[in-house]
Amino acid sequence: MDPRARIEAFIADYAAAHAEVKPLFDNREKGAPHDGFDAWSEKLREIDVAHRNGEFYRQYALSFGSSPDFSPDTVEIEKIEVYGNMTRARLKRDSRAYGHPIIEMMLVRIGDDWRIDTIDEYDEEPGSPLVDKDVLEAWKIAADKTEPMEAQHKEDMPDPAAVFAASWACEALSEDYVEDVLADSTQWQEGVEEEDDPEVFASLRARAVAEVYRNAEVGPVEVREIGQFPHGSYLAAGDPYGEMCLVALRIDPGVTRAQALLGTFEEGEFVAALRVILTDREPVQWKHATVMTKHVRSMDVHPWDELDTRSGNGCIADAEAFFGMTHRQHSRVERQVDQTFLMDPGSGPIGASTYSGRQYGAAQAYWGLDEDGRPVQLVVDHQDLWAPADPPANLPQS
Repeated sequence: MDPRARIEAFIADYAAAHAEVKPLFDNREKGAPHDGFDAWSEKLREIDVAHRNGEFYRQYALSFGSSPDFSPDTVEIEKIEVYGNMTRARLKRDSRAYGHPIIEMMLVRIGDDWRIDTIDEYDEEPGSPLVDKDVLEAWKIAADKTEPMEAQHKEDMPDPAAVFAASWACEALSEDYVEDVLADSTQWQEGVEEEDDPEVFASLRARAVAEVYRNAEVGPVEVREIGQFPHGSYLAAGDPYGEMCLVALRIDPGVTRAQALLGTFEEGEFVAALRVILTDREPVQWKHATVMTKHVRSMDVHPWDELDTRSGNGCIADAEAFFGMTHRQHSRVERQVDQTFLMDPGSGPIGASTYSGRQYGAAQAYWGLDEDGRPVQLVVDHQDLWAPADPPANLPQS
């Protein structure tokens, strides 16, 4: 098949598979038993075998819409460009259909045949940058006008340097969990009310909270080297597949070293934190990093002290390189997802990315400062670990 015939056959088969499986989902709405997702997954696997260079389309089996994502009625081929053994095809999706309006397919020649290698979808032109250069410059100006670091690192939060240097650490417990445990146990109050004697009440409460943490899960931690990447005067941090933020502190350009802190609890291994080391000087204090967060439906930014990591990933990268990536390059990065990896859009590493902890959603960014107040480390903490800990007493002896 030539590239056009391959794409047309893929679209037709996709629409036919959707029509075949749809009654199973319709029956589900009527209360009938069904195995729709299993059937849909199998159909997509058959489409992969028939039309693709490998099996890359499985993520679509996790959802099923009332109309197909690909159909001859809603998707048309706009342009096909052949470059030797590679072809780039641009398709347009009708506004009535679900999905992004711009589709790019990359095809590769396999012998005398053509197979679909990758499929990416875009809301904006694939060759345009994630953030226009003039907008990025405006962000930097806004960052320079705000306080780049907030109050001293809270005492009840983990010390990043200590946790990174530990062999074992205690899990971080949410405030709601601690309050629930205390509410279920009245022994810690010993008849003392806060309004009667605030100092005694506070002391008893602190001892009770410490007891809660003594019963928290403890697990081994280790540092994993990710690699090095060059950076300019600003870093970006956040969710590489959601919201990345400009970190509001101008730094000296250079090459930074990235590390991940891995923890292992009963449910398995997870990434607790990501850090970049700017210099060999040791941090002696920690402060919250201010990040510039975009307003919804606006390119304006405002200072904030928390990172949104709801896609389940965290990242620290060179700001110029990350925001300057084209949407096409960003799609390439999305296919690099792993527990820890150097982000490379095709021109060399521009940052480090990792999974984001046990319960992704929000992370904190901290600057580690040397004795002169200069930044030497930036940490993205996924708030899974509280503090270094001793190994469990019942640990098997090796």
